[in-house]
Amino acid sequence: MTQLPFHDLRVIDCATGLAGSVAAMMLGQMGAEVVKIEPRGGDPARGSAGFATWNQGKRSIGLDIAKDRAELSQLLTGADALVYEPGFPQGLLENAPHLITSCVRPVPEGFDCEHELPSDDFVVMAAVGLLDEQPATNRDGPAFIHLPFGSYCAAWLAAIGIAARLVSRQRGGMPGMVDTSILQGALVPSMMLWRVAQRPTDGLEGRIDKRVLPSIFECADGVWIHIMKNADHTPLMKRLLDEMGPKVVAAENAKWLAHFRYHNWGANARAFKSRPSAEWLADLWASDIPAQPALPMGELYCDAQAQANRYVMHVDDPDIGRVRLPGTPVTIEPPARAGVAVAKFNADRDDCLAGRQPLAFPMPTRPSDALPLEGIRIVDFGNYLAGPLSVMLLADLGADVVKVEPPGGDPMRANESAFLGCQRGKRSIELDLRDQRSRPVVRALIEQADIVHHNIRLPTAEKLGLGYEELRAINPRIVFGHVSAYGPVGDRRFWPGYDQLFQASTGWELAHAGSGNRPAWLRFGMMDHLCAASLAFGLLAALYRRERTGEGSEVAASLLGASILTMSEVAMRSDGDLTVRFGDLDSEQTGASPGRRLTRCSDGWIAFAGPDDTAPDRSVTAALPCEAVIECLRERGFAAVRVPQGAGRTFLTDPANEALGLVTRYNHPIYGELRHPGAFWNMGPVRVGSRRAPPMLDQHRGEILAELGIGDPRAGSVAPGTGFDARASA
Repeated sequence: MTQLPFHDLRVIDCATGLAGSVAAMMLGQMGAEVVKIEPRGGDPARGSAGFATWNQGKRSIGLDIAKDRAELSQLLTGADALVYEPGFPQGLLENAPHLITSCVRPVPEGFDCEHELPSDDFVVMAAVGLLDEQPATNRDGPAFIHLPFGSYCAAWLAAIGIAARLVSRQRGGMPGMVDTSILQGALVPSMMLWRVAQRPTDGLEGRIDKRVLPSIFECADGVWIHIMKNADHTPLMKRLLDEMGPKVVAAENAKWLAHFRYHNWGANARAFKSRPSAEWLADLWASDIPAQPALPMGELYCDAQAQANRYVMHVDDPDIGRVRLPGTPVTIEPPARAGVAVAKFNADRDDCLAGRQPLAFPMPTRPSDALPLEGIRIVDFGNYLAGPLSVMLLADLGADVVKVEPPGGDPMRANESAFLGCQRGKRSIELDLRDQRSRPVVRALIEQADIVHHNIRLPTAEKLGLGYEELRAINPRIVFGHVSAYGPVGDRRFWPGYDQLFQASTGWELAHAGSGNRPAWLRFGMMDHLCAASLAFGLLAALYRRERTGEGSEVAASLLGASILTMSEVAMRSDGDLTVRFGDLDSEQTGASPGRRLTRCSDGWIAFAGPDDTAPDRSVTAALPCEAVIECLRERGFAAVRVPQGAGRTFLTDPANEALGLVTRYNHPIYGELRHPGAFWNMGPVRVGSRRAPPMLDQHRGEILAELGIGDPRAGSVAPGTGFDARASA
């Protein structure tokens, strides 16, 4: 009987924050027994939606990690992996060399910052200048960001790193560390924004202006809808534009700046405002226009598509009762273990302290500095961002990734910066999958692959021979990964989708709007990146199971599933009421409370977070220089940092960051030396991160075909013994 990949593992979770707790939870959803170490009096966060979500399915034991050394050592002796945070007694790890360990820090060890930073995404992002990438709606300067996407990305990075180490151990690799940080998590979506090229092209430098409004329109009932395609041709929009007439359309358009995609922006805005949102959504969806309303956070718990895919689950939590919470963002067979409540505090003490032997692995035969996924082969048929980024992360960990591109290349190549941010470490070959002559090459790639990935809509993929059953017929051991917008089952399983739509529907666009403002889209595109990371983790879990059992399997992730997890600090009670943890932003988008916010000084902006809400008056700070205000706040126990502007180039050209592996550079045929954010993990002696530049289209055709032993299909010849005659099947 097929079991979940990590069914025989024990993971010790000593984390208190979001990142480490969610990483351990994901291992538990894939079958691991996760033991949550809580303070002797219980975790203070018990009773919150966040604690209930992040600790689903975990057992509980109360220990003081500073004093209860014997019990903690006993737990580590019988465990297989450990997730922890700074402050953990390092001496205990010396007695447990068999463990795979992951420490999630605010910033990597050795990172150059004037003062120690807290585990607070807002402060960490401010300190390195990432907040400057998010403009405020109605003023100059940075905007406050509620969503802790650095922590969510760090959670996936920790889970991915542990899973990669497990795959490596099964293949003769060593145990060891796989640390990450909130900063490195935040750098994942920054890949498409931060880059430095020796020879930048007009396309690379011509980023969309931060001031360009996202395509969000208000309807007659006050609901805002985010659309991702020009809607001028839909029946309702066309009728309303015709009724306005050319003169009125032109007059309305003249009220707005010209937009490269929405040529009738002003007239569209007037049209949307004339009809209620339900009427518009019906019109847009019937016309295959990707669109979603900007919902209050938590409303998506009632979504039928989310429930059908188990992205939302009922949980009978021992502290807050029966609630709806995020479920599992990864689809696998058998279904991931989700919707199981955390145990009551200290309920599993005796059982957890009972003797256990750690899992047996093959004797190590690989060098201690080998990347964990060396020898793993991946074929990437994906396009755009969410899918291809997932296997780029695996390339960073040593996998050989062959990117198969359609004629003319991945459509994302038109957005040079975004393309470069999700393709490093890969080799490219251009193939027309509809051309019979390409079949021998495709078949040979699949035969030699460990993993095949794509994000092609499944009905089309099956016609191309890239459905799971077709792949398994060629290679029974294959692990197949698929990314979609809305998940593999349900009425919307084939609908198109984009990051923006899921920022809208999960409530984040309203959460970041600020009082009285239009919804605000975070331009980091983190829903795409979280989706990619969730698939990367699922692929590694399935690969680990394949290494132990020989069984291939299918894994799916989606934008909807990954984005719902970010609602984790909101729960829906049985009566429909929502528990909301954070307050509303002010109209200037500087913060939601006096003690944790942005403030303007005479020479720039600072960010601060502290133990209370007795922050300085903004009219006072505006007249003082940043350093004076920062010094005052730090004396009162606040974390306070200056928000640098245009920090990407500074970060990427800092030798100290490069020495830490936080910056990588490679030679590119067009751009010359190209710099990007570097390693997302610290693995001790293992040098993580690819030195192979994002590929040119078809750059590696010759070497890939030579490795496969196949002639170029464009020349009309194939190698003997492939099972295909291209001329006969054409």
